[in-house]
Amino acid sequence: MSNGNSDRAVFVFDPDAGYGMVREIKEAGVMPTPGLRYVAAVTGPFKIIKVIAFMGVEQLFDRLNAPGDDSATSLTFAKVRRSQYREHTVFVRIEARVADPSELLPEIANAIDVPLDNLEADVIVGDFDILACLSADDEDTLGSMVFAIRAIPGVRRTVTLRVLDYVSTSDHAPDDHRVSPA
Repeated sequence: MSNGNSDRAVFVFDPDAGYGMVREIKEAGVMPTPGLRYVAAVTGPFKIIKVIAFMGVEQLFDRLNAPGDDSATSLTFAKVRRSQYREHTVFVRIEARVADPSELLPEIANAIDVPLDNLEADVIVGDFDILACLSADDEDTLGSMVFAIRAIPGVRRTVTLRVLDYVSTSDHAPDDHRVSPA
């Protein structure tokens, strides 16, 4: 599995997985499934979020068979969970009021004061339109970022999922959260 710029991703939102999954992967030191690059225990209607990379249609079908109640697929190269790892992180599922959700990406970047190239947000195919990952060094900043997204004209609804713990195969992840790919 490539970690290059051609990877797309399936985002699996799993309400039935156990919160202990992240701890078990940390203890093993390796992801349990090929392509799995990020797993987080989160608050909200789902317990676990999985980010699974894929490159071709055959791999997509394999990834869509991953256990989970709800899944979404990135339309382009996946940016979510590739760069910023800070103390506080949330995933924001965004439903748009505009025909082309990609029009909102520059507005989201501006609202949370990050360069568009550094925005961890993907336009996806699923029951919502954009998945954004926000991270900050403190709760107040993170909360302000979420509220700024909600205030953007063209954003219909958001669902915010707070990351409690995570593991990642990214070189950007802190050592105590980084594991090897399967």
